[in-house]
Amino acid sequence: MLEIVMCEDNTELLNIYKLIVNNEIIANQFPGDLILATSNPTDVLELIEQTPDPENSRLYILDIEFSDSLVKGLDLGMAIRKADTTAKIVFITTHDELAPTIFRYKVEPLDMIEKDRGIKHIEQELIKDMNLARERQIHPSDDQTDYFIISDRARVRRVPVFEIDYFTTGDSAIHKVVLHATNTVIEFRDTLKRISMALPQFYRLDKQTLLNTKRIASVDMATDRIVFVDGSELIGSKQTIKLLHQALQDMKH
Repeated sequence: MLEIVMCEDNTELLNIYKLIVNNEIIANQFPGDLILATSNPTDVLELIEQTPDPENSRLYILDIEFSDSLVKGLDLGMAIRKADTTAKIVFITTHDELAPTIFRYKVEPLDMIEKDRGIKHIEQELIKDMNLARERQIHPSDDQTDYFIISDRARVRRVPVFEIDYFTTGDSAIHKVVLHATNTVIEFRDTLKRISMALPQFYRLDKQTLLNTKRIASVDMATDRIVFVDGSELIGSKQTIKLLHQALQDMKH
């Protein structure tokens, strides 16, 4: 059984979300129970305090901005994550610019759904997230994936960290970064400094490059070439390659 909690200060939207969730539970016999639907984030905090170790897995569906409350959605998400490390959190919001902040504070949302794309889109994504949360409840080993979240005005993208080879600074403008991953290259507005804080396990090769050492297949000292597990390559300087080689050796001990 998947327990579902939702918090949205717009009562009209709250009722729509309740209808979507309850319809999926009843019409498609989804093994879930909507245990709380509220416009007051304090109600969610009280539920967490009353049941700090719930018997069933929980899916939290949250807004980020609550107009009549001192509690913000990000604060609520952090409180949930602190109390329940296995909780699934979905944000439904117009504030996609907060995605990097959400990632930095380790809220680790299952998804971020954009309100601006309409009710039909929200319904489709909510149902997908309910089924994904249920799947991860059944197979918890599949729930160990960390995601790097990229947000811009058009969309929110989630890239599994284990698929990322490296980041480089962009050529087109300042404060632009390029993510290089398996079958994916994405340019977005950010800085390597902020990304290195969010991903401390990555290695700073030089001012322009941040590496995922777990994706490195080999380092060729003769050609200064770094080869990743997906076959992609990166050229460094003699000095940076030497330091990288030493760092990789140190990591083995």
